[in-house]
Amino acid sequence: MCRLHDRSFSILAGKVTILRTLEQIQNIQLAEDAEKIVVVNREIKVTLDTLRNRNKHYTLVGNVRKEIKRLEDQQWRIHFKWFKSHVGIQGNEVADRLAKEVAMDDIGELV
Repeated sequence: MCRLHDRSFSILAGKVTILRTLEQIQNIQLAEDAEKIVVVNREIKVTLDTLRNRNKHYTLVGNVRKEIKRLEDQQWRIHFKWFKSHVGIQGNEVADRLAKEVAMDDIGELV
């Protein structure tokens, strides 16, 4: 088994987290006339850059793009926002830890 560098793992975990988040959007209960808008916040800019770069054809990135397309076909508007990490955002460390736990379970089947 190979071991990923912490930064590489964080980038991979971020992509898995985005995919899992997008997959859960369909479960959101909205009023019939409510706007379907989702903002996905990420602290690792390279993850968002990879999603925007159409020359990147990694399997996981492709899966995220397909999920975005599926949601857009259902009239969802998906926005991605980068924020600087570890700048006093309450709960950031907990969110990072939970994202890594989820990603560790999913990475093997998604990569």
